[in-house]
Amino acid sequence: MSAVFDLDPLAPLLARNAEHRKELLRRAGGALSYEKAARRLGITREAIDEQRRAGTLLAIPEGSDWRYPACQFQVGDVVSGLAEVVRPRL
Repeated sequence: MSAVFDLDPLAPLLARNAEHRKELLRRAGGALSYEKAARRLGITREAIDEQRRAGTLLAIPEGSDWRYPACQFQVGDVVSGLAEVVRPRL
């Protein structure tokens, strides 16, 4: 393993970041695919994507897709006030 670190001095930081990310997602109740998030809210994939782009849903990139932390969902809705926290400030 030290040979990898010798080749890429950022490797330990990247590994630690991946572990932190996994722990945060675990604490958030896991992450939902867009299909499960859409089903939970009773809306389409397009609507989920629109909310993600608008900053009213928190989404985390995973490969070529997005994952939605489960803690932001209530039955049929998102947690009240989430958009004010997630939406980017201009």
